Amino acid sequence: MGTEKRERQKANKARREQEAAREKAKSRTIRLSLLIGGAIVAVFVIVAVAGRFFVDSDDDPVVPDDVVVPTEVAPAQTDPVDSVDPVGDCVVDSVVDAPADTVAEGEG
Repeated sequence: MGTEKRERQKANKARREQEAAREKAKSRTIRLSLLIGGAIVAVFVIVAVAGRFFVDSDDDPVVPDDVVVPTEVAPAQTDPVDSVDPVGDCVVDSVVDAPADTVAEGEG
């Protein structure tokens, strides 16, 4: 009878040691995951704080003082303009405001 009791004691001791090892591994995993999560949060906080110091907070656009801003629109050009004829590579005088339905010489 003493031998059965001793075997049960050995089995219980082995089971307790396995559970203790499992708990130790679980606590190590939790500790490591919390450490990694905390490191990630710390990096985001550092980036946010650094961004507040290095970003220009002025809402006004930067415009040089010596630049003249045009206030009037130039009138449309109605003078003849030299252009290249797509067919013969020769210079043709044309008017910018000419109607599109007219046929130029040599076309047609």
